[in-house]
Amino acid sequence: MVVGGLGEVLITVGVLGLLFVAWELWWTGLDAERDREESAEEYYAGIETYRPEEQEADFDVCYTLEDGTEIGCAPSMHDRADGVSTMGMAYVPRLGEGWATPIRHGTGPEQIDRGALGHYVSTQMPDEPGNFALAGHRQTNGNMLGNQDDLESGDRIYIEVAEGIFVYEVAEREVVLPMRPAC
Repeated sequence: MVVGGLGEVLITVGVLGLLFVAWELWWTGLDAERDREESAEEYYAGIETYRPEEQEADFDVCYTLEDGTEIGCAPSMHDRADGVSTMGMAYVPRLGEGWATPIRHGTGPEQIDRGALGHYVSTQMPDEPGNFALAGHRQTNGNMLGNQDDLESGDRIYIEVAEGIFVYEVAEREVVLPMRPAC
């Protein structure tokens, strides 16, 4: 009788474990996809869409590279760097024809668990010299970076903001282990 009761408890725990895995891998993806779509719609409703034919030839220059390339300003990203708002949209053709995702300032759950990429706050904005680094999930919460292993040196990453598009090129890639909370 004890063995039978223990067996039932173990089966129940196993079923609950499987349900948790299904929730983690499947349900969080549904929620994140819905949040991603809503964020993209709100973002595009809140900015004037970039249309190259309507842009003036002159633009505000925030930085000039050593080779003379002028980098335009993106005040809209700075204005939306509150951790909640969508700062811009990322497009990476290598990850799929329709792959696009919002970018939020920060890398906490409130940014990347909602179907977005998070901007590491310790790195620069696109209109500043230096690295503009992003983080995202690979297997849960919409797995925005689930296919990041497909990226190769030379692949282009497009960051669209209200003022235009910043183009980045993959120099190298590195997959890191998740950070553990401090005790």
